[in-house]
Amino acid sequence: MIKDDFNSETPPTPPDGRRRSRSPLTWARIAVAALTVGLMVVSWQSPASAHRGEESYLYLNVAAEDLDGEVHLPYADIREVFGLTLDQDDPEAIRSEIDANL
Repeated sequence: MIKDDFNSETPPTPPDGRRRSRSPLTWARIAVAALTVGLMVVSWQSPASAHRGEESYLYLNVAAEDLDGEVHLPYADIREVFGLTLDQDDPEAIRSEIDANL
């Protein structure tokens, strides 16, 4: 009967009886593969955000005798509804335009 080394449960032992250790090249390949997988996992994560910038949101805090809230509107909606330009990059210019028109 011929012994089939490919189907045996224990790996074949080298002639000198010692297990072979992995070569530095093998360890380098394992490290590169692990680093590649890690980078792929990190790059597939989407950035955290509360909501998209082009959506309007209304937040309400309702209590027994009190009602409080916030409205988050994108600039495009503010421009359209209130007829403002808000094209300046200067916060003071935007503030003065809002004060003059509202």
